[in-house]
Amino acid sequence: MSRNFRRSEPPLRPKKRIELSTEKLALRIMLLGIAILTASLAFSGVFNSLIATPTGWQQIAPEHSETGAEQDFLLCYNIGQTELSAKAEVKALSSLYGQAMDHGCRALANTAYDGYVNLSDLNSQPNTALAVDPLLYAAFQTIEASGSRMVYFAPLMESYRSLFSCADDETAAQFDTEKSGEMARFAQEIASFALDSEAVQVRLLPENTLRLEVSPEYLDYARENELESFVDLGLLRNAFLCDAVAEELEQQGYVNGYLTSFDGFTRALCQEEFGLNVFDFQEGQGYQVDTALYQGPCTVVSCRSFPILDMDQVNYYTYADGSVRAPYFGDDGLLHTACPSLNTLSRELSAAELAIRTLEAYAGTDAAFPSLEEFSWVSGGNGTATYHGEDFKPAE
Repeated sequence: MSRNFRRSEPPLRPKKRIELSTEKLALRIMLLGIAILTASLAFSGVFNSLIATPTGWQQIAPEHSETGAEQDFLLCYNIGQTELSAKAEVKALSSLYGQAMDHGCRALANTAYDGYVNLSDLNSQPNTALAVDPLLYAAFQTIEASGSRMVYFAPLMESYRSLFSCADDETAAQFDTEKSGEMARFAQEIASFALDSEAVQVRLLPENTLRLEVSPEYLDYARENELESFVDLGLLRNAFLCDAVAEELEQQGYVNGYLTSFDGFTRALCQEEFGLNVFDFQEGQGYQVDTALYQGPCTVVSCRSFPILDMDQVNYYTYADGSVRAPYFGDDGLLHTACPSLNTLSRELSAAELAIRTLEAYAGTDAAFPSLEEFSWVSGGNGTATYHGEDFKPAE
């Protein structure tokens, strides 16, 4: 490049110093403040609209859950039907839901919790009178009134839980009464004790006091076989928990939603219409055959002999050949279901009361369910849905 090359850009212009007028300075400052305030309010409005709590149907998560019991449940609620703001309603509902769920879980558990006398204490201290939580006492009032002996199959329930948690067919067969003669004999032995009120019985005493009475013969058998429990709510546990939480919500005026457990217990608290999928199972595959409509408030109990969701696996075992073991058993202690799926509805009974009736019928052999004549029900099987009663209607 030549030394004589000259830059082609125009020369810089000289700076000029301009004095701002101080005339009407206060007015200018005020207008600037108004502009900033207007912009701030506009931004705040947009921000608040993004974080505002919506109204309408939404899932409610429990606040400060300590037990994790809500993982088995779903609470859906129609927010905005009261005088409370949506945010305040969700907060109050979430707090109440969490407290009720944690309390019910601890009171009904067969696991020790500080500050609670529950099934764990009854099983570890047989033939001892213990003051228990009112929820547990009420549960055994319901069980005694029903005449059911289901909760006394506790040792067999534990074996079946082991079956459902197995990772391979060979291990599962050891806990399967259809594949293991030893397991079949164990089921028969437990059934003989479970059906005998002289061998095992929870006695209702005054002031929320229970006594688990166990015969010397059964105590000896339990020691020889290293059994830890004589009584357990089993599948009924979530039915009782559903009732406990739903009734607490109702007492506090929260009736614009429904609570359901993933293993089939529902309390619909409102007047809405709901749809229920009806399933069948053929050739190792579950599939939907219909949608049944029903209207609340009511209680619904749903049973299936096969898993649908991933979270269902905890209650089922599927063999490599496609056959499935489900957690329903009769008085003989053997796993059995009358049909692929059954859904019952009641407007009078609690979830636990309806569950006892439904589970005993479902573990039978008659798919016409004569013991459920007074209830509305819909079942799935043979590629179709069968309706009984007036409360379930097929969707058009």
